Amino acid sequence: MPDPKNVHAAIHLLTFSVLAALTPFMTWVVLGAWYPKTTMLVALLIALFVGAPLGAFWMMYKCLRTEKSPLAYFVLAFVPYAFVWYYLVRVRPRKRSTADQSTAPPVELQG
Repeated sequence: MPDPKNVHAAIHLLTFSVLAALTPFMTWVVLGAWYPKTTMLVALLIALFVGAPLGAFWMMYKCLRTEKSPLAYFVLAFVPYAFVWYYLVRVRPRKRSTADQSTAPPVELQG
């Protein structure tokens, strides 16, 4: 079985590589003479260009709510696609707090 730390490092490297390749592609779309010819390509480009700002807003909201000193993460949200790093490194590995875990017995629904 592979070491979990190596798997996480490989996932981070793959994510960084994909995002690093997307940046020149997006620059080429904006500055180049290429125009998408199908509705599917237009929809994918819209999702790609809308995803970065929405992810940044999510990162700002999340860091203000959960971090003890959110200023550094708030400023980092202005780096394109930094929200992917924030999700992979800061959000996903967290364990649920004991306040989130209910100790009450499960409720059986009637009907």
